[in-house]
Amino acid sequence: ELRGVDEISKTLAAIRHRMVNRPPKQTRALTLEQAENALECLGDSIRDHRDRAMLSVGWSTACRASELLSLTVPHIVRETAGYVIVVKLKGADRLSEKWIPGADLSVPLTPSTHLARWLEISGISEGPIWRKVNKSGRIEDKPLSASGYTKIFKRIVRNSGLDERLFSPHSTRTGFVTYGAKNGHGIAEVMAVTGHKSIQSVKSYWDSEQMRKLHPLSGGKSRK
Repeated sequence: ELRGVDEISKTLAAIRHRMVNRPPKQTRALTLEQAENALECLGDSIRDHRDRAMLSVGWSTACRASELLSLTVPHIVRETAGYVIVVKLKGADRLSEKWIPGADLSVPLTPSTHLARWLEISGISEGPIWRKVNKSGRIEDKPLSASGYTKIFKRIVRNSGLDERLFSPHSTRTGFVTYGAKNGHGIAEVMAVTGHKSIQSVKSYWDSEQMRKLHPLSGGKSRK
């Protein structure tokens, strides 16, 4: 009987060991280059214009999916140099402003251009910005659901040649953080855009990119 107990204890210990040492399941960051390629793979349908605006705005503002989907017409203010959007922060009642740079071609993904085009072509003048578009191209009144947005995002990724299983809507947010770390922007600058409250929440992505950038064999620093 004791032998049986010992065998069970050993089995449980082995399971715990595997669970502790198993790497966390994380989706990959969608890099700027991958996002740009995804935009180029979209066509000229109404749905494509929505998807192009949604992806470029989501990536450039590092919005959480819930923040992006909360956008309504009154939450978007057009300015000379771009747009200001007001999003509802996750787990909070307060609103926060995010900046979308203007149509300058040097701005990655030109999100302001794509957003302006979507608002023009859709004719949306009130209510939610992101809506379902049926097969005939008719824009529905109801906002996109979280699951609907995930399906759209997966389709965009798949159509661009990437493995959709490796990415999720959160990949745009981590992609922005990775871009900031790779291009020498301070972590405080990036957090000002992402809206992270804790540095620990963003540090894992940051440290991972910095490790690759500054490794002695990566070319990140010149050799003496």
